Amino acid sequence: ARGLLLEPTRLYDRTGEHWLLTLAPAESKRTYLSYQQFPRELIEAIRVAADPQFWEHGGYTLAGWRDPLAHPTLAQRLAVELLLWDEPPTVRRAVRERILAAQITARYGREKVLEWYLNSAYFGNRAWGVEAAAQLYFRKSASQVNLNEAAVLAAVSQAPALNPFDAPQAVESERIRVLQRMALFGLVAPEAALLPSPAYASPPTRAEDNAPAPAFLNLALAHLNRRFGWERIERGGLRIFTTLDYDLQQQSECTVQTQMWRALGENREVRARDGSPCAAALLLPALPPGFAATRVTASALILDPRAGQVLAAVGDSNMEGSSPYLLAHPAGTLLTPFLYLTGFTRGLGPASLGWDIPGTIPNLDGQYRGPVRLRLALANDYLPPAAAILEQMGMAEVQRVAASFGLDLSASVNLFSDDLLLSPLQVASAYAILANQGMAIGQSLSSPDRASRPLPVSIWRVVNTDNALWADWSTPASQAVVSPQLAYLVNHVLSDDGARQVEAGLPSALALDRPAAIKIGRTFQGGGAWVVGYTPQRLAVVWVEVQGDENASSNAATEAATLLGAGLWRALMQYALQEFPPE
Repeated sequence: ARGLLLEPTRLYDRTGEHWLLTLAPAESKRTYLSYQQFPRELIEAIRVAADPQFWEHGGYTLAGWRDPLAHPTLAQRLAVELLLWDEPPTVRRAVRERILAAQITARYGREKVLEWYLNSAYFGNRAWGVEAAAQLYFRKSASQVNLNEAAVLAAVSQAPALNPFDAPQAVESERIRVLQRMALFGLVAPEAALLPSPAYASPPTRAEDNAPAPAFLNLALAHLNRRFGWERIERGGLRIFTTLDYDLQQQSECTVQTQMWRALGENREVRARDGSPCAAALLLPALPPGFAATRVTASALILDPRAGQVLAAVGDSNMEGSSPYLLAHPAGTLLTPFLYLTGFTRGLGPASLGWDIPGTIPNLDGQYRGPVRLRLALANDYLPPAAAILEQMGMAEVQRVAASFGLDLSASVNLFSDDLLLSPLQVASAYAILANQGMAIGQSLSSPDRASRPLPVSIWRVVNTDNALWADWSTPASQAVVSPQLAYLVNHVLSDDGARQVEAGLPSALALDRPAAIKIGRTFQGGGAWVVGYTPQRLAVVWVEVQGDENASSNAATEAATLLGAGLWRALMQYALQEFPPE
């Protein structure tokens, strides 16, 4: 009634000062057309395609009333899409849908129903309303479309995925079918079905690809879809405040790019997206003389573990461009802390004895140290002691512990291979529980009646254009996963610089001005490395993959990736923590 849906949904950073994305083909307000402005050809094409008996029935039909997913009349579609969208699809909703459809038709009349439907129907590619669709596909107003174009719009309204940009052949078949049906009803001459396909406009680029922080935005849209449903979010009328730290995001992007150029042997100045200097890149440690790689791919994610909020995310980036998604990569040795944690639940401890000797699972560097404390084995990825713990504890127990951290290990997963793929968000979610002393902190993305374990999120507030509150996630939820004592054991090992520096050889690349827990995860096939580290205030995950000289060993590529990832992690953490006192 107040025209809320005329405003498309818009996403902003956490302050609301920076616009990020509009979920519509155009940034402007949507145009509402009255019934009198629609051409007769458009009205009849829509009617024939969607509701042939529209002028005869009372707005509803009892046919198929036991199927809550069937909406055979235009008035019923309006009722379910605009009034009952948040109700589960049950027989009760199907009955309510028909009652409301009858009341809408009786009170407002059929012409108003058609007017509302045409202004609210979905036509694919984020075009809500026939005016937006006509502008998108034909670059003209819906009041000016001809018969042929009207048939296209009618066809697309019934199957929005089959639109001129995404499925041109299917649209052609459906256009002809609509014209044939109009001919059967005597609305057009039979030869109308022989009309050639109309000329279409060029498809626009994806809004996310040109927006700041595309990987973060796709993550935010995925979270919105899980919680509210994609259709309602995209329909419009909402202002969504994400958890994005705009400055940290820009600095993360330019720092990732700077590290890649340095790895390729070029000291280029890379500026932030807004043109400001890349201050975080100044914190990158120097690379060894002569360091060079032929191809580098890197991604990063920064999290506020206490709030359970994603602050910045950079998709897989190389010199050819960036991915708009946070892609999954082999977990490698990132899983070993959870294997050791399983041992700690059964009485083992960091001081327990392990044997780093040749066996079924070799060390990645091919060297062995004999008897070692589990502290050293965990901190430095000595794999034989980890394999012994797995054999002692059993895979089922390790699966149980890993599952509590959101890591799904099937029985067929080999922990000492690259079987399991993890995204930076999955890695951050698991390690954030350790950063929070065993507590999962964030928000449940399930519906309120089916609460699930809290997860880090990228949204903190959703309001409609009337400022009515839809969601306020500023106060995080929490759930105990493991005891603080067990989390402390793992944190103490991972923050032990003395233990990690025995073999890692990366003290300068990882050193912060405060205590931090750090885990390096190396892939088993070589070439890729994770660095995940955290303080109580911030957590950062970095993935780097290196392709070096084709004559170099895979172990050399892995060590190069480790060195690059460690330096990148350090720079991002130092910048993200600059306003926080050490804890």
